[in-house]
Amino acid sequence: AKYSYEAEAKCKEWIETLTGEKCPAGEQQFGPWLQDGVVLCKLVNSIKEKSGETQGDGRLAKIAKIHDVQGKDDSPFNKSKKMDNITAFIKAVRSSGVMEQANFATVSLLEQKNLGQVVTAITAYSNALKDMDLFEGPYIAPVKEIETT
Repeated sequence: AKYSYEAEAKCKEWIETLTGEKCPAGEQQFGPWLQDGVVLCKLVNSIKEKSGETQGDGRLAKIAKIHDVQGKDDSPFNKSKKMDNITAFIKAVRSSGVMEQANFATVSLLEQKNLGQVVTAITAYSNALKDMDLFEGPYIAPVKEIETT
């Protein structure tokens, strides 16, 4: 499948709205913005907070420790912290009921290899949250399928 910039834009807007974090302007910024996992962890915690669920309610994930590695280099130490953040997000997505095939591998984001799958997972996470009906949204609006000939 071709990469959908429309789907990326919808994900970016959703994340910005819920976290207050802003993606740098310009093309090719979405992947690097999410690459260290910090913004995605903040997204998970923002959703938990907005849901009104208490810590004891286990249906929505909360990420207890977010490693602050924004803008840090790729030393082995920082790389492992980034991987921890991304893995925490992937687990939160999984716990919301998103199927494995809709999720992504940690390296896909860390190495910027398969951002289409990252966009798919973020969209699936939004859809799963809507199905759970535990928080009021907003959610990601569906992308219209465009047939190309």
